[in-house]
Amino acid sequence: MATESELRNEFHAASDAPTRGIDTAAVLTRARARRTPRLVAFSSLAVLAVAGVTTLGITSLPGLLPSRGGAQTAADAPSYSEPDPGTVKGEDSGGRVGLGGGLEQLNRCAQPVTVPTAVSGGLSLSVEFPTTASADGSVVTGTVRMTNTGSTRITGSTASSPFMTLSRDGIVSWHSNGPMDSRGVLIDLAPGASVDYTAEVRLVVCSAQDETGDGFREALPPLGPGAAAISAAIVFLPDAPGAGGTLVMSRLVPVDLR
Repeated sequence: MATESELRNEFHAASDAPTRGIDTAAVLTRARARRTPRLVAFSSLAVLAVAGVTTLGITSLPGLLPSRGGAQTAADAPSYSEPDPGTVKGEDSGGRVGLGGGLEQLNRCAQPVTVPTAVSGGLSLSVEFPTTASADGSVVTGTVRMTNTGSTRITGSTASSPFMTLSRDGIVSWHSNGPMDSRGVLIDLAPGASVDYTAEVRLVVCSAQDETGDGFREALPPLGPGAAAISAAIVFLPDAPGAGGTLVMSRLVPVDLR
């Protein structure tokens, strides 16, 4: 079973090139564990976080939605609250990659942005954001879509919102940070079906200093005019007993700041 420290080391064992690839299978293969019984609180709507993911280790849940085709939104799916992290972490509880899966370590301020190497586990992630935006440091809102590209039904769970990254010239300018919603979304996707998440990106520049606290500084400078890129990542936890989480990443989508 991989510890958070081991996952962090995997994420950062990359070259010094402006962009870096990541072997998602290597990162997550060791993140396997037994199921752990737990009390789950369901509601009719998933509450979307502001472009972030949780980092608590949890176990996967049985899919409770009927398999459906086409696209649905995260708000259409039942949500659940994560348990006290003390009840699900560590060897005794069978802790595994959580909804965040250590994604706060995937892309770091002023470091090379991580790029996907292949489609993971029959799932793909796409990003739909405006192609142009103001260079004044404002927030842009878009959609992240996770699609079942395989030939079999997929059930499991994800965070209520993906981990977002803004980059320029292959270097991370901003990423999801701060307190996140602890509730997740149950996923039940037939082949070709998809689920949409709402996400936000701040068009600003963070630094290594911002990685030392619980969240970024309030007054971050605008990224400024020029070409930039937006990308997303999320961890999918399948229902299969003992299965590890799957890291699903999008490609870099260009955005022109003016």
